[in-house]
Amino acid sequence: RAGAPGDRASSPAQAPARILLVLATVLGLIALSVLLPLAGAAAALALLILLRATDLTAGRLTKRLAGQGSRPAGVVSAIFFYPWAVVRTVVRFVLLAPMALLFAGAAAVLTVLAAGPTDLARAVSDASGALVACYCLGPGSEVCRRPLRKFYDRITRSAPIAVLGCVGGAVIAVAVIAAALTRAPGYWPAVTLGSQLHAAGNHPVLSNVADVGRQLARWFEHM
Repeated sequence: RAGAPGDRASSPAQAPARILLVLATVLGLIALSVLLPLAGAAAALALLILLRATDLTAGRLTKRLAGQGSRPAGVVSAIFFYPWAVVRTVVRFVLLAPMALLFAGAAAVLTVLAAGPTDLARAVSDASGALVACYCLGPGSEVCRRPLRKFYDRITRSAPIAVLGCVGGAVIAVAVIAAALTRAPGYWPAVTLGSQLHAAGNHPVLSNVADVGRQLARWFEHM
């Protein structure tokens, strides 16, 4: 059995490929949230919710099969359980929202301090990326990443596929990250929100707040 062609130990490239593909997927979701702060972040959060619900459902199916030994009954039970798993995940995400918003706020403040309030649209996009990053990499996020790991584990059993998968995943992730770093964020479907944020960033109050923040940052640097 250990030497079977499909055995996991027969592919030394499988574990590194799986790790790289999961990392590329997570970074791609974060970059997409920066590039498209509304639609991209919504899509990323929806995918994370479905992934976590999939993991919960797979765990329930495993327990049912171990206890009853009837695969059809277990599959039917899992199908009916999946919507409840989605609801449970949404509730968990809502409970984690204060921490995610804290990360988002910190990212926005740092961007304003670095680039100034006139780039408020970029600050909001960075906040969107930080919020999604909290759900991707924060406490309990392993449950969201586990279905990805299992999926990539199945498709990288052979070395050629593992190499091609890593190259393809890396290219896509790098392209999305480069776009997020170089292109102005797009606020579709609220297409006018970007210009509204730009106009709001020119408000004197925000400029004064940013100046005070930079002075505090310089003061902390010289402490």
